[in-house]
Amino acid sequence: MFVQISFGQNNLEQLLKKYNDNSIPYISVEELSMPTTNVILLDAREIEEYQMSHLKDAIYVGYTNFKIENVTSKLKNKNQAIVVY
Repeated sequence: MFVQISFGQNNLEQLLKKYNDNSIPYISVEELSMPTTNVILLDAREIEEYQMSHLKDAIYVGYTNFKIENVTSKLKNKNQAIVVY
C-alpha cells in the first residue's frame, strides 16, 4: 500500500488565504530574482538546512536560537527592505 500526502500550489494558496491577514506583504520568487529587487534576505531555518542550501547572499538568523542582536549586527543598511524565509 502506498500513501502520498502532498501540498500542491492550490492547497498552499488556500492555506495562505485562510491564515494570511495581509498585514505583511509577500514577494514571489520571480520578483525576488529580478536584478532590480534590492532586499536583505534573512534565512530563519535551522543551521543544518541553511548549510545544505540557501539563497545567494542570505544571512543565517536561525529559528530556535534566534537573537535580534545577532541580526542587527549583520545588517549594513537598516532602511533596506527585508525578506525572511
